[in-house]
Amino acid sequence: MQDLPFLLPHLFLLGGSLFILMLGLWHKNTKTLFFLSCVFSLLGLYAYQMWSPVEAQTAFSQLFVWDPFAKFFAIFLSFVVFLSILLAASSGQILKDRTGEYCALILMIQSALTLMASSNHFLMLYMSIESVSLLSFALVAFKRGHRSSSEAGMKYVIYGSLASAVMLYGFSLLYGISGQLSLTDARLVFLSLQPEQISPVWWVSLLMILVGIGFKISIAPMHMWTPDVYEGAPTPVTALLSVAPKAAGFALLMRLLLTVFTPLKQGEEFVNSKLLNFDSSALSFAVSKYLHWPSLLLILSLCTMFVANLAALMQTSVKRILAYSSIAHAGLLLLCLSVGDPSGLSPILFYFLIYCLMNMGAFWVCLLIEKKEGGEKLKHFKGLSQKNLLLSVCMAVFLCSLVGLPPFAGFIAKYQIFAVLISKKMYGITLLAGLNTVISLYYYLNIIKVMFLENPETPVKEQKVKFASLGTLAVIVLLALPNVFIGLGLYLKPLIDWSKDAVKLLVG
Repeated sequence: MQDLPFLLPHLFLLGGSLFILMLGLWHKNTKTLFFLSCVFSLLGLYAYQMWSPVEAQTAFSQLFVWDPFAKFFAIFLSFVVFLSILLAASSGQILKDRTGEYCALILMIQSALTLMASSNHFLMLYMSIESVSLLSFALVAFKRGHRSSSEAGMKYVIYGSLASAVMLYGFSLLYGISGQLSLTDARLVFLSLQPEQISPVWWVSLLMILVGIGFKISIAPMHMWTPDVYEGAPTPVTALLSVAPKAAGFALLMRLLLTVFTPLKQGEEFVNSKLLNFDSSALSFAVSKYLHWPSLLLILSLCTMFVANLAALMQTSVKRILAYSSIAHAGLLLLCLSVGDPSGLSPILFYFLIYCLMNMGAFWVCLLIEKKEGGEKLKHFKGLSQKNLLLSVCMAVFLCSLVGLPPFAGFIAKYQIFAVLISKKMYGITLLAGLNTVISLYYYLNIIKVMFLENPETPVKEQKVKFASLGTLAVIVLLALPNVFIGLGLYLKPLIDWSKDAVKLLVG
């Protein structure tokens, strides 16, 4: 009975999804269905917020753990899903007779995403990831009869199935050498071994698990599906996939690495630490003679950033540009995790708070352009400032925040990551990360140039300039304003403190 509060948010979400699915069979009013899905999503968020145990506790025989880290991501992911429901309601891309199915899938994925962040068991890790994957497959291919959506869904299924199979084999290897399914129990087995006793199979299993999680967070070389899927999927689904599964994947990766593969002794001489200019006395994560996982994450992060930013330079579709942008941001966050120190964890959580605002806002504007102009290529953004100045200013704010220009919130988020790198004397790595920011500056500012400095292909006087209702524009403005206010320091400290408090117990 004491574990039942853990199920309460999921009962709201799953019960609500079944109710909306049944209601949608005969009630075709899309406004009612979207309104009910918003209500159930907020009920789930409220339940996550209200259930606040004094200390971390496990549920259902250590299948799940509820701590400040899990609560942070549960609230954050619920907020992202709520925004995606509002985005879908104003998109016009969800068919009237399928609205109930769409809303049911969205509420189900909200439950599955939060389970990813709180899983403490190899079986539940895999089950939660697969639940998110299967629901994502259905959402990506939701525009039935559209070739691009069907193609995106097929690519997502093929790549996702392969990554899932490799990851599952990694979990089976980890269970085979530890004899434990619980992350905390596997940790005890790992810590009982001396460095020379650590089998290479530990690291083989970690590499295979990284394939599955790397697919979910879109890091190179598991990123190839991202641009095609983001471009072909309905824009509300693309906006959701660009933030929520990525955040849940990072939560799962951090919990797995910090719980199972941590540390030997702080201050020990680590393999390859001198090669990559790490200060070995500052490292606190696990390593053996076979593999140093912070070094592995460092290499993957640099490859991810360069591949994504260079590929984005050649794109003409704004959705594909934002897709490569999301890959580059994943690489930057992975770089912060590769520092090999607990100080690199809270900036990741803070970054996601800001990334949600700027990325969801950018996709929302992209949706309105796609809906009004019939596409989301760069040519469709020409002269947007002459058609709707407010929308173009908001898009400029989102893009400047994404690139990390002051005085926007994205600058604060990137500054925290660079500060961690510099504090660990990783000057060369900091320079390479800064170079990637400079590369990204071109394709972000190119969109702004097209909106403000080029003329539309069709004279404005021959077009209707109304892109959205006042309510939709109000939501976009509400997403843009925090990017300015937080960048100026307003409400900055509470967000930073929240992100720091969320990782304290996890690191401890």
